[in-house]
Formats: sequence, structure tokens, C-alpha cells
Amino acid sequence: MVRRSEDHSASEDRLLEGLMAGRTAEELADDQLSAVELEQLSITYHDVPIDGREVRCVDIRDASALLARSEDTLRRRHRKGEIHFVLHEGRRYLPLEHLPAARVVVRSMKEWQQILGVSRQTVYTWMSELPEDLDPLEMEARLLQRAREKRR
Repeated sequence: MVRRSEDHSASEDRLLEGLMAGRTAEELADDQLSAVELEQLSITYHDVPIDGREVRCVDIRDASALLARSEDTLRRRHRKGEIHFVLHEGRRYLPLEHLPAARVVVRSMKEWQQILGVSRQTVYTWMSELPEDLDPLEMEARLLQRAREKRR
């Protein structure tokens, strides 16, 4: 499994981006990732039937590894409606298409501070000014834009 810490490397970002795109270990190897990076990669994909079509997913254990959060945290976020797992045969699966949004949702305040380069209070203020029903990826885009504008 891929275990990620808060201080992750660019190579771990490339692995995560590749996984979010549904790429296989072989395809990632073609991008010349190191053997060590590929050795860490043991994500199992599951094709889960959703609305009459097969959707590529990862189970909650692999999602936990990819997002560097505990399975319990992901379950709580699912119950709150913040992360959209699919229940299939008694297990939770996260469609790969939902992985980028889930990555945004589970970010800690410390991570937001580092990404945006602003104080905790500024992050809270900016987030409170956003519409509540905003898509996580749109929220991230707006926050990043605001941080760029602040630096000018």
C-alpha cells in the first residue's frame, strides 16, 4: 500500500496523480518512476457496478492509504456526506473519479496553510466566504486563485 505522510515528495504526488487517473503500475513505470516508488504501489482496483456500468474504484483501505487518513476518518466523512463511497457487497469503494475531490476534503488546516501560504485565520476567513454547496475542486481552485491574488 502507498502510505503518505504530511510531508510528501514530488514522486509521491506523481504516484497519487497517476492512481487518480486510473493508471496501472506498468503505465506509471513507463513514466520512469523509480523501482522503489513502484514497489510501494500495491493498490487494488475494483470494477464496481454503478448505475448499470462498471466503474473503477479503490476500497476504503486503499483510499485510506492514498489519502493518508484513517479508515475511521473516511467513514465519518462518508456519513457526513463529504466523501462519496459506493457500498457494494458490504464494502465501501471510492470511485477513482471521486479521489481528487476526496483529497481536497480531507486536507487539514495545517495543509491548507502550507498550500496557500497564509495564516490559519485567513484560511478560515476565506473558507467561510465560500458558498456551502461548492464542489471541493471548485473550492480548491477559488482558494488557490485568492492566494495568487494576495501574493501580487
